[in-house]
Amino acid sequence: MSSMRGVTGAVALVLGASFALAQEPYAIESQLRYEVWDGSNWTNRVVARPGSRVEVRAVVSYTGSNPNVRGLGEVLYQPIFSNWDNEGPSQDNIGAWRNGGVGGQSPVGSSPRQGMLTTAEGESGEALTSYGRVGFGAISTNFANQNTLASFRHVDGSFNAPQGSWLRIAGFWVQAWPAMIDGPLTSDLGNRVLRGVSSAQWSEILPGGNGSNPDWRSQTVDIVVFRQAVLLSDSTMSRTIEISSDHASLDRENWSIGSQNDTRVMQWHVSSTATTFGSLRTGVAIDSAEIIIAPNIPSPGAIALLGLGAIAVRRRRTVK
Repeated sequence: MSSMRGVTGAVALVLGASFALAQEPYAIESQLRYEVWDGSNWTNRVVARPGSRVEVRAVVSYTGSNPNVRGLGEVLYQPIFSNWDNEGPSQDNIGAWRNGGVGGQSPVGSSPRQGMLTTAEGESGEALTSYGRVGFGAISTNFANQNTLASFRHVDGSFNAPQGSWLRIAGFWVQAWPAMIDGPLTSDLGNRVLRGVSSAQWSEILPGGNGSNPDWRSQTVDIVVFRQAVLLSDSTMSRTIEISSDHASLDRENWSIGSQNDTRVMQWHVSSTATTFGSLRTGVAIDSAEIIIAPNIPSPGAIALLGLGAIAVRRRRTVK
């Protein structure tokens, strides 16, 4: 199934061949990177006090050597936050959604992209009044498609999550944690991914003779696709929140019901007249960010005294 696939019904997958396809891993030529704002710069680690606010964003890059890459096609993902405070009268929270989580540009060629954050808002480290996807919205998020942006709290394995306490962001239909599929693809397992968060764009020339794409962006490196804010609880427990994505939330190479090809990819445009969300598929490296909650730090300046300000830690996960 091509990336023309949508999320417009109770079952968003196209019926296809039930035979197994051979796994064909792709080179790791894409990066999905999470970053936090330290007051001056976007970085991969910040120390914060209870009750404070930390700005967060997701950034994608093409890291390969193909000279024909013209721009991002699509990345599917679901931001997750570990060690999330889900108990008591004061809990960790995130910022409000822009336009209630509804946004995108559907059908093809409609503009402007209502409910989307601007490129300037993606680059800024300032606190925003509302959050969501930045600039790439070819797959709309709305109530009719059951994928309006929402957050889900998971505790002790609830809804198929790993053990621990988490927050996960996806479309509101996707209550269950996404999973790598050990066997034939089913509608339920597929929709856990398709109704996650999609940052996508059509090619420079729109399909169906609809002219030039007014929202086309040719950037291929350090593309901000998502922003949110972490609003920490007043808990004085020392902990570290890791911000990342499960590989199981990434785009799947083959969406035919019954397919056993569970290769996960990011897509890029190499043609100006594509009829899908990109024809170049790549493996993906996921780089996480950390918020270290340290109750005894009296001020941001004390971070340097602890020697944490100069530490750069990147936990990388790769998928082919």
